[in-house]
Amino acid sequence: MGRPSLPMPPLRALLAPACAATLILIGAWTAGPALAQEMSTVHSGGRVEINAHGVCRRVHNGTEHGVMIPTKTAQEWATGGSSFLQNVPTGMTAYACVSPEVALRRWSRIGPPGQTGQPFTVNGADHGLTFTSVGVSTDGVTPSLVGNQIRYTPNSTRWRLDHLATALDTIPFEAIDSEGIAVQGSLKITLVGYDYGNAYLGFRHYSPLHPDIEYGDLGLDIPYDSKNGVRINMIFQLKQNIFDGMANFSGLMSLRFGTAHVIVIDNSTASMGAYSGPSVGDVNGDGASNTILDAQIRAALDFVDLMIANRQAEVGKTRIEGLDDPGEYMEISVYGPGNLGPSGSEDSGAEPIFIYTANATGAFVGQTNLTSYTSYRTSARSALLSIRNSGSNLNTSSVFSYLDGQIASLAPSYFTMAVHFLTPGTNSGTTPNLARFNQTGSGQLGTPVFAYYTGSNAASAQATFVAGLDHAGARRHLTSPAVFGAVTPPYPVEPAFRIAREVNGVYQHVRNPDGSIFYPDLVPMVQRGVYGFGFRLLPGTDTTCYAKNCQMAGVPTHLIQNYSGLLTLSGQTNRFEMQPIMFTNPIYRVHYDSNAALFNSGGVLWRLGFVVRGGYTALPPN
Repeated sequence: MGRPSLPMPPLRALLAPACAATLILIGAWTAGPALAQEMSTVHSGGRVEINAHGVCRRVHNGTEHGVMIPTKTAQEWATGGSSFLQNVPTGMTAYACVSPEVALRRWSRIGPPGQTGQPFTVNGADHGLTFTSVGVSTDGVTPSLVGNQIRYTPNSTRWRLDHLATALDTIPFEAIDSEGIAVQGSLKITLVGYDYGNAYLGFRHYSPLHPDIEYGDLGLDIPYDSKNGVRINMIFQLKQNIFDGMANFSGLMSLRFGTAHVIVIDNSTASMGAYSGPSVGDVNGDGASNTILDAQIRAALDFVDLMIANRQAEVGKTRIEGLDDPGEYMEISVYGPGNLGPSGSEDSGAEPIFIYTANATGAFVGQTNLTSYTSYRTSARSALLSIRNSGSNLNTSSVFSYLDGQIASLAPSYFTMAVHFLTPGTNSGTTPNLARFNQTGSGQLGTPVFAYYTGSNAASAQATFVAGLDHAGARRHLTSPAVFGAVTPPYPVEPAFRIAREVNGVYQHVRNPDGSIFYPDLVPMVQRGVYGFGFRLLPGTDTTCYAKNCQMAGVPTHLIQNYSGLLTLSGQTNRFEMQPIMFTNPIYRVHYDSNAALFNSGGVLWRLGFVVRGGYTALPPN
């Protein structure tokens, strides 16, 4: 037969003499239901969290015996002179309870489910906890509990937080701590709108003498003044506030290419013939009115005014707004007359013009003074209006033989050069060999000839002869002076840029779905030579924008979907680049530039536009 249960002795009979607190040793006795409701059991070596009468303590029993701690009243548990907490026995401890708080600060990778980082996870083991349940957050989000991980995707109302705006979301949870005690705690997440920790803004300046990488800041004025060579200034912003390989780009590019111009005026006997276009009068004051010579000089004067107008249109500031932070903008400033730089004075910056005559041979007449617009125009007019009929016949072979030597000495000082020849085409000598002018190979001048027929019959042998001198064989007929004066020769370099990531020293470019390299559109702005660009990379087909602004004001956003490239090895530091590129126009040979050899060999010149290193971006493999 089993041994009968003994009746529970009176509570006072179990008091330990050395302790005034009411404490029951657990041995052979078994507590009845009523007593269990008034006591908390702590076995030998055990830890129990007791929360009674508004006082919470974690009790550790380091004695050899289990004990039962009275908690029926506050007097017995905590506040009385003979309470347990006022008289903790030797071998036992009672520490204040702690409600664990897990804080994840400044989470700026917020976005919809399915994007990288959504949902993000909090691993209980990282905080000494084993999660047992998770509740609804203050933002109304119900995270999932998978294993020992809380998985959370922010509420959709938070996906478009304003720049640097914050929102706190708190998630309640229950867990077992490292001491095996059941606890209740909270996971606190500070959500942050588009942060510059995930953005990059700067500028790039290139010139023949200073091919440097430079970095700017918001609203930065970017100075440059150039007369010769190619100049590129860029200010741009990469925003990585949407993910899965998505990125927003905005920016401005300012371009300037220095081309020196050679104007050759035919003042041979044939130039005294009547001009068939609109009446121009006696331009040079030689007493003969409305001659071909008058029309040619008039056209050259118009060209001078065009060069000034082009330069005036380049000088100024272009600002783009409509980015993420209120008041934020990007601005490019080109210094010159009307927008003076820090020095307080600038020369005209207009492209130089050298003026020659053509008859039995060639002769230098004058050149533009670049000091100011006034001096530029005055010096050109003085040279052009001094031209008179030579009384000799045209010998183009002798003329271009002379010009060959002249241009060969000038060309090293200028990025590129172009020759503009105005003639009625009545040639008395042999046909010149213009290979050195119109070809760009090694040893060639690469100064394309733009030949204008100034006679009346565009179907004549003379007109055909003039077209044969033109670099493109074009029939350019000067039907009015404005035909020449309104024409601007093409830029010697065609600008573009591309996006790339460096992986183990190899550049992987963003490519279109068909495999071709993606070249974002450059949109001409009002200011001459300034272009805006804005585009978003979308590895998939979803075009949803989660930024406050996905494009800047005045520049349409170019979307590229299902792009390839930008593959990144796991754990590899990112090196993300936007590369300004310059394609040489094949009609020119580049002379004055530190990269002239690369231009002339047909290579594509590019420099690092910006580099986003690790810590700035974390675009994942796509």
